[in-house]
Amino acid sequence: MSMHYMAAIGFSAGGLNPVIDFFEHTPNDNVSYVILQHLPDGFQTRLNTLLNKHSRLPARIAEAGMEARTDTVYVQPAHGYLSLAGNCFTIEERTTVRHFPNRAIDIFFTALARSYGDRSIGIILSGGGMDGTAGILAIKKAGGLVLSQDIQSSSYSGMPFNAINTGRVDDSARPAALPDIIRSHIEARQNKV
Repeated sequence: MSMHYMAAIGFSAGGLNPVIDFFEHTPNDNVSYVILQHLPDGFQTRLNTLLNKHSRLPARIAEAGMEARTDTVYVQPAHGYLSLAGNCFTIEERTTVRHFPNRAIDIFFTALARSYGDRSIGIILSGGGMDGTAGILAIKKAGGLVLSQDIQSSSYSGMPFNAINTGRVDDSARPAALPDIIRSHIEARQNKV
């Protein structure tokens, strides 16, 4: 199990501006970040390029076999479902595994809980549907932190509402406030050691 923290951020419709807002307020904090978005097959994401303009952390497309490093943002590729084996990314090609509705967030959150345990952080931003709900339960069971964008600031509140409705979300707030919550959580845990 890795010694650093990993935060995975899941979003869908209406989540682009919140994810940018989140990363405009994210410091170098020794956390690896992973972005999971519902993307159509064959779509070439440019989210990494956009984030490189709005974040002090470098952003890149995750690749199979790539080791997660701290203070880096990894963006899910469009051609597959991102997962983890220990501290390395794996990708299940969409032609091999089909999930409808899209379960990219649940798949990664569950792998994150398995690989990082109580150092896993799951964040749900704007989007419709229930993806992420099963994954946050896995993160909470592993002792991790679960956060959500508040419903009032979500353009599409389905995913945040369903996450909060599980009773397992530790805190919900505007995206710009979430990095401070993460920092406080990590500092509190480190002070207990």
